[in-house]
Amino acid sequence: MRKMAVLATLLIAVQLLPGCATTKFKDTWKDPQMTRKVKHVYLIGVTRNDKIRRIFESEMVRQLKAHGVNGIPSYPELAISGTIDREALRDRLRSQGADAVLVARIAGKEQRTAAFSAGESGYGIGTAPINVYYDEYYNSSVTIVGAGPAVENEFQLVSIRANLFETESAKIVWSALTETSAGDDNREQRLREYVEIVVKRLKDDGLL
Repeated sequence: MRKMAVLATLLIAVQLLPGCATTKFKDTWKDPQMTRKVKHVYLIGVTRNDKIRRIFESEMVRQLKAHGVNGIPSYPELAISGTIDREALRDRLRSQGADAVLVARIAGKEQRTAAFSAGESGYGIGTAPINVYYDEYYNSSVTIVGAGPAVENEFQLVSIRANLFETESAKIVWSALTETSAGDDNREQRLREYVEIVVKRLKDDGLL
């Protein structure tokens, strides 16, 4: 019975760690008058981190292509700054045949701490965070010897707002606010998972 109780505690801790967390929608909205599907989407990841922006936009291109949609990354030509000439941008979108623009930006960040205690398991060794080993050992049998020293894992709860604009009218036709937990060791993985869930929701909402 003691082993089962410790195992249950361990599994709850695993669910709190960013290594196994999933992106969750906090709210979504679609213009009821938007009945057509988009075919060419210009992508703008609003961040000063060029690496993260390239990963986001490139991953969006890849996943949109799987649904027959042409994603156009903006990072090769559009600098993120405080002022953007909207008319010049609209002319650029027309020249590239973009019928929609997807803009994603961070809406908020919150620091969190997940604490757990486990002496030995198939998911971790010593005091190393469980999520470091989770992906490799998730099929292993779990053996609990006893409660060990408490381990704390720092991560951020990041809110991201994604808005889809119609090119010609510049009106928002779809919007989603998501919440994702991410640590320094899995930021890129979480970003790719974010793209996957956003593309799926766009598909489910009849826009792809």
